[in-house]
Amino acid sequence: KRDWSSDVCSSDLAAFLKDSGVKKIAMIATTDSTGEVAVAHAQKVFPDSGIALKLARIDLRANDASIQLANIVDKDVKLIYSNYTGAGAATVVKSYVNLGLDLPLLVNSGNVSAAFISVIKNDMPKRLLAAAVKGLVPESLTDAEERRRLAEFTKSYQAWRGEPIDQLALNGLGVTDIIEA
Repeated sequence: KRDWSSDVCSSDLAAFLKDSGVKKIAMIATTDSTGEVAVAHAQKVFPDSGIALKLARIDLRANDASIQLANIVDKDVKLIYSNYTGAGAATVVKSYVNLGLDLPLLVNSGNVSAAFISVIKNDMPKRLLAAAVKGLVPESLTDAEERRRLAEFTKSYQAWRGEPIDQLALNGLGVTDIIEA
């Protein structure tokens, strides 16, 4: 298991929110199995940390998320977490902007890419956050060899692609590690 691969969007996020005094968050999740797994995990992690969770579901084919967002936002909600990737996540972002919401909006790690930002660039929320693998910030790694390895990968990736690494690039590195193993 690589030190850089842990996703910070679960118990680490709950601990951060609790330390920040957050008592309630909202979550919008897909109705497929990926969403169900995320909901089951969130329903354990957040309440166990003393954080109430308000939940809305969204179909994978939805082209608007206004109703779901309107149903989960109230005066006590301090963060909206969208557990959705790709075009669906862009739908949530666009609906969030159309509703004029200003709560922090946290998108899941699958959206930490230049491609996702290019899709939402005209609807960029003021407070868009993302949780990602620690490898996107090599300085956060505790193992010196892993920091060196990621710095080397980052440099070679940028030279090859002419763009910074993102979540997708690190996922590719993880797959390569699995194949090599």
